[in-house]
Amino acid sequence: MSNSTGRALLVVGLLHLGCGGGSSPTAPAASVPTPSPAPTPQVTVLHCSTFRDLEAGAGYEAEIQLPGTGVRGSSTLVGTLRTVADWNEAASDLNLYMGFPTCPNVGVLLRGGCVTLLSDVTSAKPATFQGNVESHDLTVDAASPGKRRIYVHNAGPRTVSGALQVTLTTGGTSSGGVSCTSVPVPTPTPTSTPSPTPRPTATPTPSGGICAKYPRGGDAYNCSDFSPPSDAQKYHDQCDPNDRNRLDADGDGKVCE
Repeated sequence: MSNSTGRALLVVGLLHLGCGGGSSPTAPAASVPTPSPAPTPQVTVLHCSTFRDLEAGAGYEAEIQLPGTGVRGSSTLVGTLRTVADWNEAASDLNLYMGFPTCPNVGVLLRGGCVTLLSDVTSAKPATFQGNVESHDLTVDAASPGKRRIYVHNAGPRTVSGALQVTLTTGGTSSGGVSCTSVPVPTPTPTSTPSPTPRPTATPTPSGGICAKYPRGGDAYNCSDFSPPSDAQKYHDQCDPNDRNRLDADGDGKVCE
């Protein structure tokens, strides 16, 4: 074999290897990042109380202190404030408000004399409102930084007892009703049983003897009507002690003298 022929065969062989069915290298698989677990909500109870015998039209108040240090102009989220009021008489409606401690009472707030920050005036039971608290909220009221007042108003018609809960949740949201305490059960209204009116006792009428012999009542007999005459004394003593027949004229107990 000549040198030129050998070189030709080598080139053909190399071309065959380059174009044949040999496997190409596999690209490495892309790594999928593991998602970070969602943070567990942290719930802090800021206030928990009960109220009893709240009459229709009356109010109940509670003051809370928001935690943290306020930063004026900062929108850093402190948490979600949630307020829940529940009560024991479904026939009555409670409304829920939040304002500043400078508001004297719920009556002034209802007349529009105070700022209402959050409220629930629906007929839902329990009454609930919630809102985000940011760091600048802690500087709004310079006189009482971070303080808020919760107002519960019984719109009627019945007297109620209930419970109030205020929580601050970070890292999520919370839901549900009052869990920090039990809602008071309704106090049963005492029912008085009227005492029966005593019936007058009738004076029994003798069924036999001298009274049966002379049965007429009232002023019906004279001394001459009795036979024998001794019946007059018996009749007076047993049947007519009040002497309606006037048989004892001088009142000495002896008749027909």
